[in-house]
Amino acid sequence: MKRVQRLILTLVFLGFGVLSLAAKNSVVSDELAVFDQKTTQLLAQRNTSFQRHHEKVHFVLQSNKKAKAIKPQENEMIIFVTKNANKRNVEISMGKNLARIIPLTKRMQILQATKQQLRSADKGTFNRGVQRLINISATLINQHYHVKDKNDISVRQLSSLNTSKNMKILWSLAVGIFAIVALAWYQNFKINH
Repeated sequence: MKRVQRLILTLVFLGFGVLSLAAKNSVVSDELAVFDQKTTQLLAQRNTSFQRHHEKVHFVLQSNKKAKAIKPQENEMIIFVTKNANKRNVEISMGKNLARIIPLTKRMQILQATKQQLRSADKGTFNRGVQRLINISATLINQHYHVKDKNDISVRQLSSLNTSKNMKILWSLAVGIFAIVALAWYQNFKINH
């Protein structure tokens, strides 16, 4: 009788172990072997922190050889990596609740801010870019829910996302045009007086 109880108890614990291992690995699907341990640990830390929220936000890392149609759950963000002609392509897909917090334009700014690292052929540099992408996204979500986390990035770093290169070019053009108009007006004023 004790053997049967031990066997049942062992099977129960083995079942919990398999389920917890499956749950842990379900957040990272790395077919291309591009994510390092530090990146997966950061993802696990962020997901653990998110589980304290009533919204149950969840981040997922996926890398596949071919692009797939991905449909995240309501409170899920998927960072999806594919490889095309030896270049890594990174996409961010959001569930509908998170898409309200981080709209498409903001996601494009995040990808632009991390583009140099994400395009790197060096695995370490690439993973630093993924980690930065995770931290920026998580910080924006934490700000929305008024939560602080030790891995959140600073307000100054976040504000750099808002000043894109295109805006800097537009401001430069506007200042240049203003200077030309002011100079022409001054020359005209000088001639007439």
